Amino acid sequence: MYKVPNGPTAYFDVDDTIVQWSSQSGYHESDYVEIECRGRKNTYLINKHNLEHLIKLSNRGHGIIVWSAGGSDWGEAVVKALGIEDYVDVVAPKPTYYIDDVKDPARILGKYAFYNIDGKRHGYAPREDEEN
Repeated sequence: MYKVPNGPTAYFDVDDTIVQWSSQSGYHESDYVEIECRGRKNTYLINKHNLEHLIKLSNRGHGIIVWSAGGSDWGEAVVKALGIEDYVDVVAPKPTYYIDDVKDPARILGKYAFYNIDGKRHGYAPREDEEN
């Protein structure tokens, strides 16, 4: 069994969060990363804002869990291709469901945020006990 360090924990999705599936105009070659996983190699646009946010939270003492519906192999390939192994504590598949005694997961799961590729906050859901 693996234990995540006690303290605050942040979860980062992979697809369209840390890396973007589709290329976009206005970006340079250095904004992309080539990732090989399961015998396939593709190039993905790095969401530098979210990547910097991941590193910042890690440096502030947060445990970092990277997850993906694509599975832990895919998550690990992305983490390695980006060279962020020192900032990530766990790579896991995205949960398909959870079992808990709490009916409203937002109450216990904490803050949710989505940032566009340009770093603009697209969505945010505060906890019930937190002000916007």
